[in-house]
Parts: sequence; C-alpha cells; structure tokens
Amino acid sequence: MVTLLDLFSENDQIKKWHQNLTDKKRQLILGLSTSTKALAIASSLKKEKRLCY
Repeated sequence: MVTLLDLFSENDQIKKWHQNLTDKKRQLILGLSTSTKALAIASSLKKEKRLCY
C-alpha cells in the first residue's frame, strides 16, 4: 500500500532537501502550508528511521 508519505517522499525537491539534511543541523522550512511542513518533517524522520507509525 502506498501512503501519502511515500508519494511525498518521491518529489524531487523533497529528495534534494533530504540529501541536504546530512549535516544534522536545524533546518528552516518556509513557504509551505502547515500540512506540507508536517509531511516534510515526517518524511525526513521516516528516512532516518526515527518515525514510529
């Protein structure tokens, strides 16, 4: 089953953002709606295998 989080993680801009998270520094997310920010954060946590669902 494909989830909304899986589809969101396939976005090229999100993939690029994930690649830039390797520095383990804080990231500022601007210009996104609240739900899109939540998906971005959840997708990065899932990628880091720190998301429990």
